[in-house]
Amino acid sequence: MIRSFLSSLFQYLYILLFSSKYENFLKSLKNPKETQLNTLEDILEIYNHSPISKDCKVKTLEEFKALPIRDYNEMESEIKNNLLYPRPFTKFEKTSGSSGKNKMIPYPESLLRSFRNLFIIWSIDILKNIKFKTLVFYFSISPQFKESPDDGAMSTDREYLGAFLSTIGHSFFIEIPNLERVKDSLEFKMLLSLHLISNRKLEIISIWSPSFMTELWSFILENQDEISRALSKGKYESWSFTPIQLKEFSPKSCFPSLKFISTWGSQNAIYHYDKLKTIFKDITIQKKGLLATEAPITIPIFEAKGFTPLLNEVFMEFRTKEGHVFNLWEIEKGEVYEIIISQKGGLYRYCLKDLVIVTHFYKKTPCIDFYGRRDALSDLVGEKLHELDIRDAFKGTSAQFAIPDQRDSRYIIISEEILTQTELQRIEKRLRENYHYNNARELDQLKPLKSISIQNGEKKLSEYMENIRGIKKGDQKLGQLLYRESDGKLLAALSL
Repeated sequence: MIRSFLSSLFQYLYILLFSSKYENFLKSLKNPKETQLNTLEDILEIYNHSPISKDCKVKTLEEFKALPIRDYNEMESEIKNNLLYPRPFTKFEKTSGSSGKNKMIPYPESLLRSFRNLFIIWSIDILKNIKFKTLVFYFSISPQFKESPDDGAMSTDREYLGAFLSTIGHSFFIEIPNLERVKDSLEFKMLLSLHLISNRKLEIISIWSPSFMTELWSFILENQDEISRALSKGKYESWSFTPIQLKEFSPKSCFPSLKFISTWGSQNAIYHYDKLKTIFKDITIQKKGLLATEAPITIPIFEAKGFTPLLNEVFMEFRTKEGHVFNLWEIEKGEVYEIIISQKGGLYRYCLKDLVIVTHFYKKTPCIDFYGRRDALSDLVGEKLHELDIRDAFKGTSAQFAIPDQRDSRYIIISEEILTQTELQRIEKRLRENYHYNNARELDQLKPLKSISIQNGEKKLSEYMENIRGIKKGDQKLGQLLYRESDGKLLAALSL
């Protein structure tokens, strides 16, 4: 009763404190051009006080458009030499590495503030649409299975919230002492499972990848005897808690108060997102917006039925495949663009290499969703096969992902069961719509597709990426075309 009262009081005060920020954001969606130009003005203020602008100040949109569009490799030396921001960078966040080598993105306070503003707007929208009793919240901490943290790196995901938000929400967070020090993945899963199940008032779970939760649920089912014994005793190693007797292991019995899960759910994450929905059938599961390590880009808004751009924090441009660049207020429904961002942390006209699609409009602002990676391309013999080709070809089949086999000059299609000849022919026919792939097949440069059945292939793939490639589970954004895995190592690992 007391907990429920405190939760209601907190929700009331939180909405009262931040509702103006939320309402101002919704209002800004009615005039995207004006809002974006104001955002650009704030960004240019940072740019013009940075060493890089010493000989050339930028004051107008036209002058800004004259700056080159660049990626991380082209900016790396300027980042390291502190040329892009008024003050030296002291805090960094490593990118996931799913798409190539790791990059260290600078995180000054102004950029962290953008992430916090996103969190405030998003959380207010949730509180206005879902009724919570306890507000007990698990905010994921991506495990770091290594000996020491990176110098200057963010130590936990909660650092995005800052001291104020972390402090006022502290009593509602599920704290798992020293979890970030755990180096063994099985130990991490055991501790996390016991903490989440033993907290019977848990209502909210926010995770990055849906596979994080689907794999945790698989772990719970596979280890329910050991988990049940620990719950019955109310003790695990040196940690004690109130004993719990579970008659069965079901989502409802393990998480009786759970109401809301937030996770990725677009394109590459669709498989595990759909799987999560089949596990937690009576829970509201909301897809996260586009959150790059470099910047918060979109927010899921219930009324919008989609993802609205964070247009008051990030200036966005959109490039067509022909190379034309448009502003946010100029893009059209149904079109696919490569997004280019300028944010408040020192990255100007930065190429994310992400493709987005305009799904619809809300309050005169285009809503955009992640569509794929621009550089997700496999090219064994000149076939130039893109991840989008694979995704379209797999529709209506049980195929899960494709691996290019450099040694055998073919593509291996992975699924739980061997694909039928009809499915293989359907995939092949669709892939041949790609002119270069069709030529490679006609010239026998590429051998026919090969189907391989691998039980728990998604799980094994995730473990390989974590243990061999060093990509944290929470950071894995794995597509259906594993275009960087043509050397045979992944195939060998999956076949074990």
